[in-house]
Order: sequence, then structure tokens, then C-alpha cells
Amino acid sequence: MNKIFENRRGERARRRDRRRNRLNLERLEDRTLLAYTFSISGTTATATSNGVADALYLVEVSGNIFHSTDGSIFSSDWSGTATTLPALSTSTINVNPTATNTHTVQLGFTALSPASMLLAAVNIANGGAGDSLKIDDSTQTGVGTYTLNSNNSTSATISSTLGLNATVSTSALLNGITLLGGSAADTYNVNGTWNGEATSITGGAASDTYNVTSTSPTGGLTINDASATNSTTLGNLTGSGAQSLQGPITLTGSTALTVNDSLDATARTATVASNQITGLAPAAITYGGATLTSLTVDGGSGGNTITISGTPASITTAVNSGAGNDVVNVQATGSAGTLNIDAQAGANTVNLTNAGNAQGLLGIVNLAATAGTTALTVNDSSDTTAKASVVLSSTQLTGLASAAINYGSANLSSLTVDGGSGGNTITISG
Repeated sequence: MNKIFENRRGERARRRDRRRNRLNLERLEDRTLLAYTFSISGTTATATSNGVADALYLVEVSGNIFHSTDGSIFSSDWSGTATTLPALSTSTINVNPTATNTHTVQLGFTALSPASMLLAAVNIANGGAGDSLKIDDSTQTGVGTYTLNSNNSTSATISSTLGLNATVSTSALLNGITLLGGSAADTYNVNGTWNGEATSITGGAASDTYNVTSTSPTGGLTINDASATNSTTLGNLTGSGAQSLQGPITLTGSTALTVNDSLDATARTATVASNQITGLAPAAITYGGATLTSLTVDGGSGGNTITISGTPASITTAVNSGAGNDVVNVQATGSAGTLNIDAQAGANTVNLTNAGNAQGLLGIVNLAATAGTTALTVNDSSDTTAKASVVLSSTQLTGLASAAINYGSANLSSLTVDGGSGGNTITISG
């Protein structure tokens, strides 16, 4: 009898707990407001935030566009009465995240579909300081060209030949725009970024090509691609050279990098370091966190002064100083690397020294002057260590610095070699 009584008492307690839990869930549901409200008219759908910090995910599933506010539960209903929106280029989605709190709008979702499968035009307006846009095309396998355009202050577009079509307008998403590219060998053209809005591009596993012709003064652009054979060109090849790169650019991952200012007719004072370039473009170009497979710097025709304070180790760095009368000061080079300097046209001056010491030249230096002349000075005068086997020939200097200095193609107008105070043995073979 006691056992029966205890079982009945336990069952009453369990029923009481279930009623209590059900009531708590109902009260919670009563208090919860939808993060977004959805509506549709024809082939134009609208998603409007209630102003509370939230997220919106848009994906393509089975030919229709689904939405979610938590990334786990997706719906194809845009009206509350089972009205769907097809994933077609004739469809439009207007998103209003509002300019308060923190909002994330994400196109595409790794577990479901790439962003380019949406096909519809996605217009995002009235963003704010806490808002961001993420475009996830990482599961896209088709070869595409992605294009980012912006007039710096009122609008930006992100599109691809695969079907991506997004526009940001009215107010910037000041928490930034992130683009995750597909796994094929894609091309990314950055023709402008929104002022104050950080932009980040991450390519996929294949060999990608990046062409950056313009960036806004603030916000910055980050390019990250871990593939071993990527190619990045910074600078306008048909207009103002690198002078449209108004904002900072940071490279991570792996790439062959070219900074092209060859169309610039204004004299520049630039510094090439092992981790960044300053003074050639209006803003810094930083690659210290990247694995460069090569580095090429093209100067303009104005008559430049280029200081090379260091180069990345173990790669080839090429500095083409420009068509004017240039001055190139080489203070240091990376170990096991090669520095190729082409003074190009004009009457040029090349100085290899760092305050009278040439021992920072750890990699081979090759000098050329395609259509001009070079006055070359190698200055090791402050070095107090004896050099026992310095050899000066008509084409090369060895033994003074750690690596060879080759000038057979430099069309020398003069050659000056300054030894240090340690007691040197210099052989002039030609």
C-alpha cells in the first residue's frame, strides 16, 4: 500500500512539474517579439528589424529563398500565409536592419547553400555603427569573378558572375563587410570600399587573383588567402597608379604581390620594408602577416626616392624605380632572398648602405637600368671587421657584403666602393 501511495504521489509531482514548465514556456513565448517582420508583394520581399540586436540569414533551398533569425530554423514563408519567394534574378529582397544596436545580415550559409545561389537582388539600407554584412560563398564550386564597387560614402555593391547581387546604401554597415569566396580559381576586383567600413575578403583553396584599384580613406581592406599560388595586384593600371589606394591594405595568407604606381607622374618618397610599403600609395600596404611568394614594386615617372629598409626573406623582390631620375637607397635585404633593382630610364643613383654599413645586405642584389644610367655607391666605411677576400670585377662585387652585388646590366655612370677600418684585402679583377 505504501509503495502504491508513493507511486501516485510521484506521478502527481511529475504532472505538477510538467504544468509548471508548460506555463513558464508560454509566458516566455508571450514576451518574445520577432526579431524581423517579413512581408512580400509580387516578387519583392521585405525584412525589417524591430531594432533589437539580432541576425538575419538568407539562403536558397530547393529553388526558393528561406530566412532565419537564429541560423538553425529556416522558413520559406514571407507573408505568414505560406507565400514563397523564388531564387531568381527577377526577385528582390529589401532588408532594413535599422541603425541601432548590433545586427548581422548573412547571405548564404555554409551548411545549406552559397550566397550566389540566392540570385535575387538584396538591398540593405539604413545600417548603423553596429551592423555588418557577411557573404558566405565558401561552398560555391563554380569559377566566378567577384566585384566590389563603392563611391566611398553613400553606396556599395558586391556582385559576382555566379549570381551574387548585394547593395548597401543610405548608411554604412560600420561593423564591416566580409566576403568568403568559393573553392574554385576566382577573381576578385575591388574598385572601391565604403569610407569607415572595414572590408575583408577570404578566398578559397584554389589559386585566386585579386585586383585592387581603389580603397576609401578609412575602414581598411584585408585580403586573406592561404592558397600557395595566389596573385594580388594593387594599383590602377589604366588611371592614377596606386594613388587611389586611399585606405590601408593588409595582406595575410599567401600571395605574389605587385604594387603598381607606374602611371603616376608625381615624385614619391617611399619606403619598402620587410613587412610593409609606405609613401608610394597614400596609405600603408602591410604584408608582414602574409607569406609572399614574390614582391614587385613599380614606381612612376616623377623621379622617386625609394628607401629599401628590408625585404622579405627567401623570395625575389623586384623594385622598378620608374622612368624619372630616381634615387634608391638600399639599407638591408632579407636572408636567402634576391633583390632586383631596375632603375629604368633617367640618370639614377643607387646607394647600398645603412649609415656606412653594408652588412645588412643578406641577400643577392642585382642592378639594371633598362634605358638609363646608374651611379652606384657601396658604402661599408663604418664597418670595423676586416674583409679578407673582397673581389671587384667589371660586373660584380663580392666579399664586402654578405651576398654578391651584381651590376653588369646597370649601365654604370660611376662606381664607388668604400671599405671599412678593419684592414681589408681587395682584389680588383676588372
